[in-house]
Amino acid sequence: MVAVLLSTFIGGVFAAQNVPAMQQVFVTNFPKNQNVTVTNPTTTSITVQNLALQKTILVVDRQNITLPGCILPVCPGIPLFLATSPVNSSLGFREAFVYIHVDSVSPGTSGGIAYLIVNQKPSASFPGDSTSTLLLIAGNGAVANLTASVQSPVTGEQFVFYLQPQISTPQTFTNITLSVFLEN
Repeated sequence: MVAVLLSTFIGGVFAAQNVPAMQQVFVTNFPKNQNVTVTNPTTTSITVQNLALQKTILVVDRQNITLPGCILPVCPGIPLFLATSPVNSSLGFREAFVYIHVDSVSPGTSGGIAYLIVNQKPSASFPGDSTSTLLLIAGNGAVANLTASVQSPVTGEQFVFYLQPQISTPQTFTNITLSVFLEN
């Protein structure tokens, strides 16, 4: 009777042949003094499709940047490279909303202080080219807690960001945070 139950139990343990590879299996109350051989089943090719509808990428987190002024009368000046998003970070998405926050700008001024240029270069998967520009506008005096956003179509696999001076005075941007919200 014990031999029949034991063979039924062990046969039941090894009956499951379609166990996925790399799965953790815990066996409790297993009979002692048994020789057990476990082999991994053959792996099969599985295609996983990314069904994400939204994704947020933090590109710059609390970075300080000094933007040189532009030379009058040729304003705005030459763009200063700010950052790039990770490679292939926008694959599968159609729209991007770029958010920028700056704790302070010194010296502050009234009117436009800089342009945020959002660019996507063409690639094999995205033959188009896209550039969106956002004018960062400040009030009088020192600028504090400046937040702005721009919408951009996704035409590439990676974003490139620039800050372009709008005034002739060099300015220090404190704690720039730049993030991209992607959606289908």
